Amino acid sequence: MARSYADDTAASIRRVLDHAASHGWAQSELEEKLRGIMKTDEWRVQRMARTEISRADALSSVEAMKQVQNQTGTLIEKAMESETGKPCEFCAR
Repeated sequence: MARSYADDTAASIRRVLDHAASHGWAQSELEEKLRGIMKTDEWRVQRMARTEISRADALSSVEAMKQVQNQTGTLIEKAMESETGKPCEFCAR
């Protein structure tokens, strides 16, 4: 039962995050929707919303550069370092 509930909650959160990213929600909108799903401490809701807004912003920059590359045929490179020395999911591809 707990596993099913956790899976359902995770799926609901993913749907909200995907919808927020594709519709450009502000952090306050995202917090409100997450609050309705999570029923948890306010700081957790705020932290998740802040993190996801930041992640969506970073992903949009990556996608924008991919589009520029595809449209112009120009290769764009950007060097970034990680504290762990391991690449992020996009750099690993």
